[in-house]
Amino acid sequence: GLWEARDRRGRWTSVESPEDRTLRDTERVRRWLGAHERDFVVKVYAAIVSAEPGIARTPGCTVVAPSNVATWIGSLPPQRGLTAARRADLHSLIREAAGTA
Repeated sequence: GLWEARDRRGRWTSVESPEDRTLRDTERVRRWLGAHERDFVVKVYAAIVSAEPGIARTPGCTVVAPSNVATWIGSLPPQRGLTAARRADLHSLIREAAGTA
């Protein structure tokens, strides 16, 4: 469950598995959106964006190269209930949380 990475001083330090972190963060986002969108369930997908070839895809989490993010997003199945108004609401909610509203 732990990985190792070199810190700025060249020492090895333990870090959390990218997959574990991504899956946990995905679940947090799912719950956060669910608390704000009471009449609609937003489908959330877990993805690690990395050019590192050593990270393997798993059933719960995909790995996407930075250059392929737009293609991956475009390949996701559409959410018929995600209307333009709901997209705008989600966009506002996310921008507000990011402090860019």
